[in-house]
Amino acid sequence: MLTDTGRQETTAMRAGKTIDQLHIGDTAEFTKTVTETDIYLYAGITGDFNPAHVNEVYANNTFFKTRIAHGMLVAGFISAALANQLPGPGVAFP
Repeated sequence: MLTDTGRQETTAMRAGKTIDQLHIGDTAEFTKTVTETDIYLYAGITGDFNPAHVNEVYANNTFFKTRIAHGMLVAGFISAALANQLPGPGVAFP
């Protein structure tokens, strides 16, 4: 992970919050601009080449009127916020 100063930080250098340190109202944020490369890499890794994700002509005729990101890619962003911020390193969830 890169810190705000751009220096490399390992998970071993950080500790996640314990259950006692978590409070109602705590928040975490993960921001990512999803690129065409991200979509195609995810499709290639998972084998999910649904045209709603990779074919603009097809997607133009759907409810969304454009291509959409894979739902599980979006779920991975939630995982990133949990694993890196709240509660942070050491978290495991189903």
